[in-house]
Amino acid sequence: MSENRFVEHIQTLIANPSLCIPGISDMFHGWLSTRRWLSIVLPVPILAVLLGSIFFALYVRSQHREVLATPFAKKIEKELPTAALFKQLVDRQLPNSGVKPSTVDLVEPHQLDRMKLLIAHALRLDAKNQSLEFRAAILQVMIDSKTNSEKIMNDLAPEDSIRFSPAHAWKALQILSSEDSSRMDLERLEHHLKGAAIWKGVDQRIFERASLVCEAEKQIGMSMDFARIAADLNPDNNLRLAELAGKLGRKSERKEALETAIRNFSAKIGTDLDQTAARIGLATAQRWLDRPNDAIATLRSGMQLTNCDPKQIRPKLVEVLLDLHRKGVKESRDITMFDPVHLNEAATILPTDANLNEETAELMLIKTLDEKSPAVVALKKAIADKSATARTHAALGQIYFNKGQFSSAIKQSQLAVSKNPNEFEAMLCLAKSCLRVAPPNTELASEMIERALQLRANDARLPSIQGDVKHANGDLVGAVKSWEIALKKEENSNELHRRLYETYRKLGKRDEAEIHRLHLLELGDPPEGLTNRK
Repeated sequence: MSENRFVEHIQTLIANPSLCIPGISDMFHGWLSTRRWLSIVLPVPILAVLLGSIFFALYVRSQHREVLATPFAKKIEKELPTAALFKQLVDRQLPNSGVKPSTVDLVEPHQLDRMKLLIAHALRLDAKNQSLEFRAAILQVMIDSKTNSEKIMNDLAPEDSIRFSPAHAWKALQILSSEDSSRMDLERLEHHLKGAAIWKGVDQRIFERASLVCEAEKQIGMSMDFARIAADLNPDNNLRLAELAGKLGRKSERKEALETAIRNFSAKIGTDLDQTAARIGLATAQRWLDRPNDAIATLRSGMQLTNCDPKQIRPKLVEVLLDLHRKGVKESRDITMFDPVHLNEAATILPTDANLNEETAELMLIKTLDEKSPAVVALKKAIADKSATARTHAALGQIYFNKGQFSSAIKQSQLAVSKNPNEFEAMLCLAKSCLRVAPPNTELASEMIERALQLRANDARLPSIQGDVKHANGDLVGAVKSWEIALKKEENSNELHRRLYETYRKLGKRDEAEIHRLHLLELGDPPEGLTNRK
């Protein structure tokens, strides 16, 4: 192609743009034809570029496989987020742990199978993707419970460092779901929970459960640390945080947690469709801040709403009313004039409440109640229905004992001990009552005292009753030994001095008897038929 023809060719292409591509092709063909030596040399660098591009693409594929796996990973995460998958695992492994189940909709088994196939394909593209490895291991546990997922998790969550946060959450869950809680390694648990706390999608229930476990192990400080993390993740847990702060005597932190809880639950009352949980939480925080009237108002309002469950609110309202009742009894200067208004209100709201019946029986120990009052009616019904608690029967036993109705006292005390073998007060009442019936049941009295000694060996009342039992069994020497021990705790007990005086006389120990006769004279209660003389 001559220079003139080249110029003409360019001008023609400018004038006809549609001919550019074939025109350029013709131009290069003509140009190459005039330079035959280039027709062989030129394809060589082109071929080299093409091959280099192919090798470069293969290198990129080998070094950046996650780029190819990213679309699959995003699709998997969109269909079933990792956080939701972990919540389902928590539901499965902590079913009865004291923490609430999640509100995440369960995924059907066929969806999990499909998810497993997608993850397997994505892992073939990027075998070292930590997120995909983690999901694959969880699905393996949820679908077929194979244990080889442990190896994956051990690599992702080592014991000596923090690597992949969700995997640390999984390891913490495994520790918490262990059946043998007595062998739980709290140090390992703390390590994995520290790693888990970094994950934004972590389920707060593992921290709630960890807090409960540590409290059971008497590690209140560690328990509070986990409760604090749980409260950061879910403000509802501020109640738990306040409870632990109270146990540690951290008053300011307890108050701060309760005030945060009040703000949280107050906001929920305005937004939640079902106000039940929010009102109960708010009332609990108000109650703990010594604002019982506010708590009562919160719960009473809930009782009037259609979006609250009265069955859940009633027992909480009764708890606050009984708090006020106990406070009133404690502060009453003249208990005979005390009006149990809160107790009777509680009885009208929930007459079957066990605490209500216990408080009614114990109040009857120190005060006569109107037989027609709601509290007494509820107590009678509980007794008739045989639903009264051990503590209620124990109080009734003592009431009958004080009235001198020892057979009824024995019956009620036996019911108390049968319902609760460790009901200490019922054991004492039963032992004393058995000694006062005719003939005395010394065998049962001895059994009760022995059991009581095993529970509270240092109780000041035990030596005196123990002496009575020994005396009834004819063991006078043993009786005076027990009464002397009791007298050290009750130096001015007329009754003990009298028993010792009479028993020492029976034993022929006049000097010892004289000591107690003089004490009775000093107390203004001389032995019957005697004067200041021996």
